Amino acid sequence: MRGLHGRTVKTIAILAIAASLLPACGGNGTGGQDAGSPAGSPAATNGAAQEETGNPEATASPAPTEGAEQTAPPAGTGEKGAIAGISASDAAVNILFALRQQDMKQFAGYVHPKKGVLFYPSASIDKDKAATFQAGKLPSLSDGEARAWGTDSAGKAVKLTFADYYKQYIYDRDYATVEQIGKNELLGPNKDKSNIAELFPDASFFDYYYSEGSAWSSLVLVLEHSGDTWYLTGVIHDAGKQ
Repeated sequence: MRGLHGRTVKTIAILAIAASLLPACGGNGTGGQDAGSPAGSPAATNGAAQEETGNPEATASPAPTEGAEQTAPPAGTGEKGAIAGISASDAAVNILFALRQQDMKQFAGYVHPKKGVLFYPSASIDKDKAATFQAGKLPSLSDGEARAWGTDSAGKAVKLTFADYYKQYIYDRDYATVEQIGKNELLGPNKDKSNIAELFPDASFFDYYYSEGSAWSSLVLVLEHSGDTWYLTGVIHDAGKQ
């Protein structure tokens, strides 16, 4: 009996030591998850989100239209207005996404501080009939005043509120998902009638070209360099049927 009792005491002591060591081994039944970050806790959730994006400052770009490719995510995401040091094409993408999201604060921040921005509903521009707005003077989408914007590619005089002009002659298509982009060249059938290069000789312009069947349209963004920053000086629309 004494031998049995001795072995029992020794067994109990070993079991007690083993039990005391279990918490230090990290075994908590959660598949190896850190015990300091329970599933669903802010620390665990934030850590997973950061690991998934790979960049804690990255933000999601707008979802592209089904079947189309997004041109590019906006450069300088999170900043309002023109960004120094980025390329003309990156600045154009920022402006395009601002138009897509109707972010007029971002859009207005890109307007050229001295030349303003010219709007016209055709690639054949009559500068005397165009609507030009200086920086800080851009109408809001809630402005009810009907303005003359010029003549469209069908020869129709356009007089609309800014909101209606925006819908019909600026972002009438999802240009952020087009597959064809012309840099310093127009892609539409009216390219030979355009005077964009003549009116903006020092500019870089980008033609976001959309076509479906016989119908086509273009949103052309014209940018000019000032210092180390690209600013918007023209928003041109063109459209027709082939």
